[in-house]
Amino acid sequence: MSNITGRGGRPIKQKDELRCIQIKIRITIAEDHYYRQQAAQAGLSVAEYLRRAGLNLVISVPRPMADAQLIREVNAIGVNINQIARAANRGQDERDFWRTLADKVANTLDELVKRSV
Repeated sequence: MSNITGRGGRPIKQKDELRCIQIKIRITIAEDHYYRQQAAQAGLSVAEYLRRAGLNLVISVPRPMADAQLIREVNAIGVNINQIARAANRGQDERDFWRTLADKVANTLDELVKRSV
């Protein structure tokens, strides 16, 4: 059997790769809550979480993404650095740019410290 669909889609799985067998178990409400919570923290479906746990695979929790406001602040600092570089290349006095940049860096670092506590 060929692994190619012929239409550029996902390759066709072999028979031994298909998940066609169901195993039914009974669990308590507390266990259900626990499994759902653990799966959500790992960013997995409950079935995938239980599959990995049953095979003793490492289930890692994905790192949280930085929030949008923090990304905007860091981007603004980059913009200011670029403005300083352009002003310096034109021979302009860039002290105002440095002050603005220092303020933004200080504010951003303060925000990071607050969020990490």
